[in-house]
Order: sequence, then structure tokens, then C-alpha cells
Amino acid sequence: MKVIFLFFTLIVTNLALAQHTTNSIEGKLFDSSNNNESITFANVVVKGLGKSSLTDYRGNYVLKNLTPGKYTLLFSFLGYETKEVTVEVIEGKKKLNVYLETTKALNFDDIKLAVNNN
Repeated sequence: MKVIFLFFTLIVTNLALAQHTTNSIEGKLFDSSNNNESITFANVVVKGLGKSSLTDYRGNYVLKNLTPGKYTLLFSFLGYETKEVTVEVIEGKKKLNVYLETTKALNFDDIKLAVNNN
């Protein structure tokens, strides 16, 4: 009887663990104006949640341990327009590739150079 109970417990435990998945959003960040090159070390932030990630040297990012629901992601990098994307996580992994546009103009009016002739 103990063997049957132990066998049944092991099967139920394995089934429960197999059903457990980590919800995540992952994808790649691209430069839309430069032959779709990947953007490295860019910021990916879940708005209002405090979770963030950086893209790796290939432009890949991962946001893990998310509960099912809708999230607004902010993608930003110096020299590019910040992009806001809303995505819904239901169960498991959500794949989301994003393309950023370069900034139209940079404002250098507030930059002042000082020269010390000592």
C-alpha cells in the first residue's frame, strides 16, 4: 500500500511541476534605419512595475516572472526615439521584436565648452 501511495504521489508531483511555466516576454531590439542592425545595451522597462532589462550584445532581452496580464514596455537608447508597446502575457513565453527609429534632431543648445589656458 505504501508503494502505491508513493508512486501516486510522485506522479502527481511530476504533473504539477510540468504544468508550472514561467511567464516571460523576450525578443530582440533592432535599428530600423540601419539595415535592421541589433541595438546592444538598450533599456527595456515594464512601465509601472519596476522591472527592467538590458539588451545583450546581440540585441536580445528577457523579462521573466510576469503574471498573466497586459503590460506596457518602454524601449529606449541614446540617439533613438523611445518606443512604448503594450503587450498581453497569457501563459508561457511571449515573443516581441521591436524596431526603434533614430532621433530626428539632437538639441545641443545647453552644452557649453570651457577652456582652461593654464
